[in-house]
Amino acid sequence: MHSKRKLLIASGFLNKKNKTIYRANIKTISYVDSLEEINIGKHPHFIIIPFSKEKIIDIEISSFIKLKPIYKRSRFRLLEKTAKKDYIDMLLKAKKLIENGDIYQINLAMKFDFELNSKEENLFWHFYNYQPVDFGFFFQDKDFYIISGSMELFIKKKKDVILSKPIKGTSKYKTKLMKSQKDIAENLMITDVMRNDFNKISKDVCCKRLFAISKHKTLYHMYSEVYGKTNKNPLEILSQTLPAASISGAPKQMATYLIKNIEPFDRTYYCGVASFVKDKNMVSSVLIRTLIGRRKDFSYYAGSGITYDSINEKEYEENMLKSKFFRVK
Repeated sequence: MHSKRKLLIASGFLNKKNKTIYRANIKTISYVDSLEEINIGKHPHFIIIPFSKEKIIDIEISSFIKLKPIYKRSRFRLLEKTAKKDYIDMLLKAKKLIENGDIYQINLAMKFDFELNSKEENLFWHFYNYQPVDFGFFFQDKDFYIISGSMELFIKKKKDVILSKPIKGTSKYKTKLMKSQKDIAENLMITDVMRNDFNKISKDVCCKRLFAISKHKTLYHMYSEVYGKTNKNPLEILSQTLPAASISGAPKQMATYLIKNIEPFDRTYYCGVASFVKDKNMVSSVLIRTLIGRRKDFSYYAGSGITYDSINEKEYEENMLKSKFFRVK
């Protein structure tokens, strides 16, 4: 394996709850244009799908090694971020589209550009130690790298049962989040979109949990649980459910189209999906809290769901909360 080809993944992808990082022994790395080009054989695959679904990264894995915790600091500095005025202008455009009835909800993001002054892997450990999550990972192929600190389960498939836990709702305070009618309504809307997606590919679709709260080091999230039963293989399921409802909007197809027109940047792998596939089972996450880098430059993204009732200042503050790790002001 090339010394600059590396994959580290958190225990959640392997259905473990020990908050441990595993290093993958990489067999092959391929860049493909569609999921149909991927063949899942006897070895598991880790697949990274961009928001645009173009240039999918397919990593075939021969084995894993459990790593001891590593505590490393990283040095970086902010070069530029989406200006507050520009972000609010995007929100106002979205609200106008909602008022016109084109969409009901849309996720819009800010972009933060940094200069890295330490090793790429150090940045991952810094990120993960600051906020351990079930679906964190570090992928590097020569000068290119992706680091995700995602805590959102997109779809898990075990035998014929599929599960999704869409996240919608963020706050520093648990009680405030539990009482937020805006977040509750938005969470319900996105959960319904996920239920509709599951209805296309499975049967016995049901929602067993609504408006649950998960605690993380810097914030709280609201999530729901959607279940279904299907005999489709993991790649078929991904093909028919992307992009994730929680990071696009409702209706999903129109929201996805508008995101690409409103945001002044390409999301690349941010808001895509990472999926660990073994045989007919998989665990996949939504690529929130994700950064993409090349050499010493990397970009981080933070987004929030916009509805007609959204308060501009609060949406901006939510994005800044999600970038707290980088000490952005």
